[in-house]
Amino acid sequence: MLDDETRIRLIIKKILTEYKKGLLNKEKILVVFPYPWKNSYYLLEEYLSNENYDLSALVSDDVPEKNFADLRENDLFSEVISYKDVDKINDKFKKVLFGSLSVDDIVDITLLKSNSIETNIIKKSFKAGISIAIWINGLEKLTEKEPDYYKEKLKGYYEEILKMNIKILDNKAVRKWAIH
Repeated sequence: MLDDETRIRLIIKKILTEYKKGLLNKEKILVVFPYPWKNSYYLLEEYLSNENYDLSALVSDDVPEKNFADLRENDLFSEVISYKDVDKINDKFKKVLFGSLSVDDIVDITLLKSNSIETNIIKKSFKAGISIAIWINGLEKLTEKEPDYYKEKLKGYYEEILKMNIKILDNKAVRKWAIH
């Protein structure tokens, strides 16, 4: 017959084992937070708050420590990785979601260049067959003062991105993409 302490230890061990199994079976998603930090990233976190996947945050080294700390304290992310440790990123992730991308990065992606950490992550993701998405709120907005040719050219770059099977997701689509 087991004493109470032994029984409690066995129960805790079983609970931890089941918990770890659940984490292991969840799809791993890398969420990239480039510099500069945008307060809209907090909104993105809200859209991703769901128990059906395992999220890791990859954060630019230039992001203020306060924002790093906010991500670390948030139970949403199983790990928070800085750009300096980007080489530790491997093919364990099934999906990569960018909280934002600059126009320069969009252009470089379409030209198959990897001149930044973000474009390098995209290149590696392509090679590993990892699904890539960009949150639409993180794309630079036009001022509507740009010449029509500039707007058309930029629209063409976004169309190229879509042809590369990079998704551009609105708020509702972010959650659906992460789950499926």
